[in-house]
Amino acid sequence: MSLNYRELKRRFDLDGAARTTQHLCEALANRDLTPEDFSIRDLAEALVPDGRQWVGMLDPRRGDGGVSVMEASDGLDVTAFLQVAGQVIYAKILDAYAQEAFVASRLVQTVPTRLDGERIPGMKRVADDVDVVAPGMPYPHLGFGEDYIDTPSTAKRGFIVPVTKEAIFFDRTHLVLARAAEVGEILGLNKEKRLLDLIVGVTNNYKSNGSAYNTYQTSAPWKNVITANELVDWTDVDAAEQLFADMIDPATGEPVLVRGTTVLVMPAYRHAAHRVFNAT
Repeated sequence: MSLNYRELKRRFDLDGAARTTQHLCEALANRDLTPEDFSIRDLAEALVPDGRQWVGMLDPRRGDGGVSVMEASDGLDVTAFLQVAGQVIYAKILDAYAQEAFVASRLVQTVPTRLDGERIPGMKRVADDVDVVAPGMPYPHLGFGEDYIDTPSTAKRGFIVPVTKEAIFFDRTHLVLARAAEVGEILGLNKEKRLLDLIVGVTNNYKSNGSAYNTYQTSAPWKNVITANELVDWTDVDAAEQLFADMIDPATGEPVLVRGTTVLVMPAYRHAAHRVFNAT
């Protein structure tokens, strides 16, 4: 789909900058439009008042040095262009950041936070210790035990994708989007590697009730690792499932009511896993 910039300019004049910007950003968020549908130069000409003249002033070959993209000289408002161009670049970054190749990122839940490390309170699980209530006797009260986890300190990561006046004037949209995709891929890969380090136990950040624990334990308070269990046939899968079935909740002594649904293997074991799980 390609944008009709003449119609966009007309809607901009009729609806105003704020409403036009909102519509374009919503279309990008809903995937009605893709970043490749946009031209940075055409956007500038449509969304900046007297856009053609303004874009002409960005010509780096001009002897007066042109103008800054962020300038609003003589009351010129470039806000709408900056917002839409930023949303276009953001959409491209997000596409690369959440690509299908990043498997671990799709297996975990991302919880936004504004805090630099957080204590998440909970309630201690109740053990299966239920006495019979005799006729006429009141039901016993159920108390609450303290239970919490501490999340690690948060860290900020990111890059800036510059949109230069040369990129606008010469309409180097494809180069800007390529750099945006590279930024998204780098950030997504960094997150994927950090998640995999946690999954396989290279790093351990679990802290419960003030005590730090390794992800994998070979003894109390839980045992969740088999030291030698290479994936060869169904017996190796069975050994892992039996270990899973024997796991108990440290707080209640009852079985953990979570079942295994996903198997992660290295690429070298991909076909072995396919053979084992699809054997008849």
